[in-house]
Amino acid sequence: MNNSLLYTKTEFAYLRELTILEILQEGQISLREILSMKKSNIRITTDKIYIKHTQQEYDLSKLAKDYFFLHKKITHHSHFLFPTYSGKKLRRGKFIEHVNRLFKKAKITSTYHPEKISQKELNILLSQRFSYQRARYQHIIVGALMGTIATRPGEIAQLEKRDVYLNAETIKLQETKGQEIQSVPIYPVLVPILKTYLDHLPNPKTPLFVRATGKKWSRKDVLNSMKEFGKYCGIDGVTAQRMRPTVVLELYRNGATLAEIQGLTRHKHMSTLQDHYIAPQKDDARKALTYLDPFPIEETSKLKEDKNAKF
Repeated sequence: MNNSLLYTKTEFAYLRELTILEILQEGQISLREILSMKKSNIRITTDKIYIKHTQQEYDLSKLAKDYFFLHKKITHHSHFLFPTYSGKKLRRGKFIEHVNRLFKKAKITSTYHPEKISQKELNILLSQRFSYQRARYQHIIVGALMGTIATRPGEIAQLEKRDVYLNAETIKLQETKGQEIQSVPIYPVLVPILKTYLDHLPNPKTPLFVRATGKKWSRKDVLNSMKEFGKYCGIDGVTAQRMRPTVVLELYRNGATLAEIQGLTRHKHMSTLQDHYIAPQKDDARKALTYLDPFPIEETSKLKEDKNAKF
């Protein structure tokens, strides 16, 4: 998954450097020791990191938990606890260079000196977290929205902060196929997740989803995101176009009425919904064959033998 859109090198490096800085703040272990540390030397619990050979224990922050999650996904093959993105040992000089780059981006005027960072500087770096993790958050939220509210890819791409009404649990779609403003309900489980995400967006007109350049996503970005998300989940053939009919069929098979589904999909004509979404699918027809009671394998083989014996 190293080339995955979901796990960026930038986010991994940021979380790694900040986790190292948090450990250094404790002042019980040197930078060289940390960078040389191997996974076999530590034990991680739900809220602690325990270093075996020094018998030292550190609190596991939320940021550190995110780092170890990515470590397991991206560099699980590496022996090091804080490796490079490719799994190699992170050199001390590179680490210092990376931290100074973080300082510059956060507009910290001082220079990082090995193992010396003030709490104020660390807090400033921690406040930058969303900007480094936003790319991954976007893919997760797009996948959740496409998989629950049956919207079109273009409708998702154009969303802005002001389009999400958390109190009413609805999303307003400004640019729909019919060129009219429409609303769809938010799946309740997503409300607190969206709230946390929206709290980081500066103003009402801020796009929900942006590229690294800051430009709003296009329909193509949604297509690429869903394709990548499908790969990550190990499901072949996942596309943004197929998510809408998939949601519709899932609702229908679980008891939702056509009128209820029409309210979600916003089709003007019920016939469109029935003909293109609810109509029997090829997979359904193939599945029907599984209900046949075939000959047992032994009987089938015996019939063939009897037939051959006659000739």
